[in-house]
Amino acid sequence: MKKFLLTATFFFIVLVLAIGFSSCNKPKLEKVTPVQEIAVKETVGYKGSTKEEHDVLKTILRHASVMQLEDLVKRDQARRGLYAKEYTYTGPDGQILTKNELLARQKSERLKVKSVEVSNLKVRTYGQTALVNYQAKVVGSQRGLPYYKLRTSVTSVLVKRDGRWQIVTDHLTATSSS
Repeated sequence: MKKFLLTATFFFIVLVLAIGFSSCNKPKLEKVTPVQEIAVKETVGYKGSTKEEHDVLKTILRHASVMQLEDLVKRDQARRGLYAKEYTYTGPDGQILTKNELLARQKSERLKVKSVEVSNLKVRTYGQTALVNYQAKVVGSQRGLPYYKLRTSVTSVLVKRDGRWQIVTDHLTATSSS
């Protein structure tokens, strides 16, 4: 169970970092693919979605896409661009990490994400703030040990700054692993 919680915590940290704040050295973020756009439209039922909700969902999917980059330097740069400077991550063990702490931990634990499947996205916007709930299924490895279909429930809070959505905080709950 401890190994599962550690793996889940590590995954969530990686996922959250990809959505954060744009710094002075703005990295070029990965674009959301048409396949990801279709998945979001089907999940959310886009007919009633606003432009703001659409932009928030694109940020969440961009984060999932960035997590799959094999070049760890590019992945971390892109994640720094998605997270707000004051970003915090709360893992399933209750531990709270800053953006830098999360990135450092994932680097030391050699987190590699092969695939991320995001589903059941729900977005609520309140002016310049958004609350997102979703589930993610992740395949990858940590410390050289593979994990398959790690399932998590995620709650993210985003704020809109300088015309773009940034992740301020994420909370991850590990639901199961197969």
